[in-house]
Amino acid sequence: MRKRLGIHLNSDGLPTEFFLQSHTGVIRLFPAVTANFEGRFENFGAQGAFVVSATRAEEGVQTVTVSSLAGNRCRIARFWVGHAKLRISDSITNEVIPGRQEGQHLEFETKPDHEFRIEFVKNDMNAAD
Repeated sequence: MRKRLGIHLNSDGLPTEFFLQSHTGVIRLFPAVTANFEGRFENFGAQGAFVVSATRAEEGVQTVTVSSLAGNRCRIARFWVGHAKLRISDSITNEVIPGRQEGQHLEFETKPDHEFRIEFVKNDMNAAD
């Protein structure tokens, strides 16, 4: 519970900020872990009224889920390598959500109380570059 509240003790292991940062309004996934880090976090709160879960393998981020509490635009710092394509889907409606890359950020519109899954795809016309 201390970790979720931002109360960190050295005996707790890595602080929350190693896994998620969003104080600038842009969500950053695993910003301060080592290159070979493998792990996950679930239900971390982020600026903009988002709740985020993600999994990382040695190769990089594998899964991302963003729950929107207020329906704000979501901005996530680039976490994918190379020219991978991403698909954003609404878990409630199963719609593919259009996303766009603005500089080093992925942006997409959300709806209140909806959950969005971001996944890598090989060939998808609806994927965000």
